[in-house]
Amino acid sequence: AYEIYQCDWSSDVCSSDLGLSAANASGTVYDGATTLLRANTQVAPGAHSLHLSIFDQGDARYDSAVFVNNLRTSFVPNPAVNCVPGAQPVSTSMTLTPATDASPVGTTHTVTAKLKDSNGVAIPNGPVSFTVTGANTASGVASTNPAGNATFTYTGNLAGTDQISACYLPVTTCLATASATEVWNPPVVVTAEPKTKVYGTADPDFTFTTSGGTLTTPPTCGVSGAHTSVGSYPITCSGAAAGPDQDVTYVAGQLTVTPATVTIAADNKARQYGAPDPAFTSTTSGLVGSDTLTTAPTCGVSGAHADVGSYPITCSGAAASNNYTIAYTPGTLSVGKATVTITATSRTKTYGEGDPALTFTTSGLVGSDSLTTAPTCTVSGPHANVGTYPITCSGASAGGNYDVAYVAGTLTVGQAEVVITAVPGSKVYGTADPAFTAT
Repeated sequence: AYEIYQCDWSSDVCSSDLGLSAANASGTVYDGATTLLRANTQVAPGAHSLHLSIFDQGDARYDSAVFVNNLRTSFVPNPAVNCVPGAQPVSTSMTLTPATDASPVGTTHTVTAKLKDSNGVAIPNGPVSFTVTGANTASGVASTNPAGNATFTYTGNLAGTDQISACYLPVTTCLATASATEVWNPPVVVTAEPKTKVYGTADPDFTFTTSGGTLTTPPTCGVSGAHTSVGSYPITCSGAAAGPDQDVTYVAGQLTVTPATVTIAADNKARQYGAPDPAFTSTTSGLVGSDTLTTAPTCGVSGAHADVGSYPITCSGAAASNNYTIAYTPGTLSVGKATVTITATSRTKTYGEGDPALTFTTSGLVGSDSLTTAPTCTVSGPHANVGTYPITCSGASAGGNYDVAYVAGTLTVGQAEVVITAVPGSKVYGTADPAFTAT
């Protein structure tokens, strides 16, 4: 009987599903080859020799022989299932250098894959597949040398970024992978970005964009000459530097200076109904430095605005230089109510007399205005006895343009006069006085 070792060199593991024992040879047919026998055992990385041994069944005849056909070593697809219990797979790892790099378009770029096991031992003769995707495409296969290195070189004909992938492919599955990035630099184009500012403000930061590569020295961008007034001015950049074999070209941008806004705000005003309009004024904001309006605005209220209410005050006609646009903000004229005062007229009477007619006077009406409803004036409560009592008025109206105020008067009740008259009497001399009476 004989046994064939099946080993996983990536995991450095060989294992046996039969075992090396005489019992396994029992029943072997010797008139031809035995069925496939397999034996596995763990080995260290590196070159190895496979030793096969035979033994006799004890019939005292040296008639056993080993015939080896199609001896193979292969990788265990699933060490957890296909290896003996306790077998520890040995992993592989790969790095790709340089991990990132940049080169001019049209030149070549070389990467080196380094393959080793988990013990840090280089793996020679390992097939490594390289694939380039991105701006350029390429592929190739190389084997690792005794130091575990495999190199791949390709040419970048197009500008952009490539992703370089390496795969250690001893079987149908990658056992280790690595990747790198290569940037192919075209001539670098520096473009000044367009900017806008408002008349009277500071310049914005002048920035730029680049395409086609990376700058080693950034440019300085700005506007030469005076550029304060409204208009368009070129933004130019200079002084940039790029990497090896790269030129720098410049594209000008444009600074646009737009008009500032000067705001004419009508001032709010107030007056009472019946009073004349106040002077209508305005406040100006937004002028730069010592700039002034070339024409002052005119402000006022259009249309009737005599009655109580709110009316817009508008301004117009202002002018400034071409560096400005003019905006107007309306104000408000508030017409408040006038006050009409109803004053009760003070009255007197003597105790016991009837009330006099209670009247009033009016003040505060404007022009030909009159009360729309006359007030009623009364003395509330008992007021027959001597004393003073307030006369109050209420119920008057003068329309929506007025508030009505009342001033009380006084009813004075004076004392009545009582006349006592003695009734004449008589008596006879020598008699007593009669009773004296009066009316």
